[in-house]
Amino acid sequence: MRVTGGDCWRETAKAELRPIAQSIIPANWRTARREHAVLDHLEGRLQRPREALASFHRRDGDAVLLNVSNGTLRVTANGVELPPHDSAHLFATQIAASYDPAAEAPIFERIVSEAIEDPADSDLLILCTANFLLPDARFETCLVCHGDAGTGKSTIGEGIVSALGPDLVRQLGMSQICDPKGYHVPKLQGAAVNIGTELRWR
Repeated sequence: MRVTGGDCWRETAKAELRPIAQSIIPANWRTARREHAVLDHLEGRLQRPREALASFHRRDGDAVLLNVSNGTLRVTANGVELPPHDSAHLFATQIAASYDPAAEAPIFERIVSEAIEDPADSDLLILCTANFLLPDARFETCLVCHGDAGTGKSTIGEGIVSALGPDLVRQLGMSQICDPKGYHVPKLQGAAVNIGTELRWR
């Protein structure tokens, strides 16, 4: 694994690092064997174990850290800060959206208000979506949106998927999640949410 741009640690093939290894070996000493030796040495010294990596979020004391596009969002009960990305946080994925405290989403808010008439249900949607950002599944949240076709359910879901980004969203059906063989459950690792368009159990 190596860090890219200070924001994420991503799995990297050794072949991608060959030019770097070649550049630090004097030209008259440059051989494939020495190149491989340099890469093996650096891998042993610098590689981070997969279990040390976080997905896009982690806890830091009382704070929750979220790896967003423009920095590391630090959320506490006292407020929000946006320090720069720090490779020491060992994030392996990232939220697609940037944090902007002045940003507004009038179109999305209008669609939600048109699709969900009861303000209490709108609050429930917001709470559920916020739960996706917690670094644990303590609340084991599941939200089911029901209604006639064309009432905005998928449109709201697409807005959430766009904000999080495709790397953090899975689309497993109930039959896959509940399969006693458990083949599909590992696919949920590192995801923020599993969103299905239809609630089918078989």
